Amino acid sequence: MIKLFKSKLSVKDKAITTLPESDDYFVALGGHRGKPALAAVRVGEMVKKYQKIGVADGDFSAHVFSPVSGMVKAIEEVILPNGNACISIAIKNDHKEDCENGTVDFEELTALNFSVLLKEFGIVGAGGAQFPTHIKYRLQNRKVNCFIVNGAECEPYLTADYRAMKEYAAELMEVLSLVNVLFQPAEIVLAFEKQYKDLNKEFNKLAGQYGFPFRIKLLEDKYPQGSEQQLIKVITGINMSKGVPPVEKGVLVNNVGTLLAIRNSFALKRPVIDRIVTVSGDGLQSSGNYRIRIGTPVSHILRALGLEQMAGDREIVFGGPMMGHKVTDLNSAVQAGTSGILLLERKKRESHPCIQCGYCIDVCPMHLLPLEFAKAAEHHDHSAFEAYHVKQCVECGACDYICPSNVPLMESIRMGKREVQIL
Repeated sequence: MIKLFKSKLSVKDKAITTLPESDDYFVALGGHRGKPALAAVRVGEMVKKYQKIGVADGDFSAHVFSPVSGMVKAIEEVILPNGNACISIAIKNDHKEDCENGTVDFEELTALNFSVLLKEFGIVGAGGAQFPTHIKYRLQNRKVNCFIVNGAECEPYLTADYRAMKEYAAELMEVLSLVNVLFQPAEIVLAFEKQYKDLNKEFNKLAGQYGFPFRIKLLEDKYPQGSEQQLIKVITGINMSKGVPPVEKGVLVNNVGTLLAIRNSFALKRPVIDRIVTVSGDGLQSSGNYRIRIGTPVSHILRALGLEQMAGDREIVFGGPMMGHKVTDLNSAVQAGTSGILLLERKKRESHPCIQCGYCIDVCPMHLLPLEFAKAAEHHDHSAFEAYHVKQCVECGACDYICPSNVPLMESIRMGKREVQIL
């Protein structure tokens, strides 16, 4: 792990505020992991807020819902910031807030129907991976020994999860109480960095009121440590391979934002159509934590915060500076996993030949050989990408950050994953 520069102080103490609505929304049907949803509306159709506009295509997929009422202007292919192509539904907001009534109806919540309801609500991971959450809760009679709440937010600038824990501690403990009743884990562990230790008192007080087995795990203020594999290792000592469901080892992990989305969906019996996003960057006066509706284009966010003039000479990044993706299209829109929107100063990066220092190997949390991926990319060697297990990479970017020669390691890794996927 590595120590990164601190840049949360300008935004950490800023309370969550709601961003004004946009006139236009662009809702991706493939913003989640797995198969994209199938369009359930037509161009020219009037839709309601909370209406299902995309139907999950099979099990490893997720329903998609309209964040506003209005007219479907277009259904067309777009390129997401991560480079993936998918269909997006453009909606013209009529600002009437005409809502779909009774989106999900259920009388009793049980361990058996919990996963089914998560799918009906379209809940996906809010931590960035956007994995369909219902799949995690298909336990098939397996015992949950440890339920981990992932509050690790080790990337610079980002404080959305911190503010969520700070302002919605009671709601978070409410959904953890539900998890405890339904699945009876041996322990529930809330994990976050020592820089957030001011949260300890409130969560311990609330835990005393509920009485379920709960503890806080303070993590070192280092990067990276927010992936499932790393958290599970730190908290339980279990070594997990990427791709192996944690529940096979008796562990469940959910991000703070995901759990709050679950709580709000069950409380309202409606899908979640917004999320908390940190807007920050280099020298921003309008940095803050904002509740923003899914599908809101970055152009509207910049305009609403008076940042349009800065956009021309800044790099715009969705996510954090380590794992995030650069945005080139200002119609790129907030998704369920968009934790941050950053405006960063452009820096010229000049690459040099690898000096075989091995720093990239030292910092890799998955114990891979990143320098081999650079070699494989240079020669388009598909077999080398597979031989050195490129799929195991969690794309934390630590190798790229530490490299003294500025070898484009993350570029090589992402290219390798695309090429291996095609084979």
